[in-house]
Amino acid sequence: MIAPLIERWARLYNDHKAVSDAVTFAHLAGILVGGGVAVASDRAAIQLAGTSDVPYVPPLGGRDVHRWVLVGLAVITVSGLGMLFADLHTYITAPLFWVKMGLTLILIGNGWVRMKAEEAVWAGVAAARSRFRHTSVASLVLWLVILLAGVMLVTSD
Repeated sequence: MIAPLIERWARLYNDHKAVSDAVTFAHLAGILVGGGVAVASDRAAIQLAGTSDVPYVPPLGGRDVHRWVLVGLAVITVSGLGMLFADLHTYITAPLFWVKMGLTLILIGNGWVRMKAEEAVWAGVAAARSRFRHTSVASLVLWLVILLAGVMLVTSD
């Protein structure tokens, strides 16, 4: 039941450049928006969390940063599934694909811990600044390493 749907999707994706271009664009746009907002926020957090007595103020829309990142991650996930199902055998047998997926899960978990640390910083818990800063560094590194893994995965023919 599912196999014919995947086969039909793979044919559509691989036979129509406009479809594959649209899916690739959506994936890159999700990375640009979600990752870009996350990286900007992480950079500000790293700079401010350890040195300022002023409560952290996220850039680009205040506390709405998380919404932008989550929307970006949703677009990345949907478009990534589209790319996965277009060449299922290649991706599921590639160890680098699984490394990328594992790193993505770590990024999401780190994002949850970072959000909780940010809430604690907003609540005035001074000890949370260190956790907030460390999770921001981890987020920044993870976004870049996941991007590198994606590039390596696509170019490893």
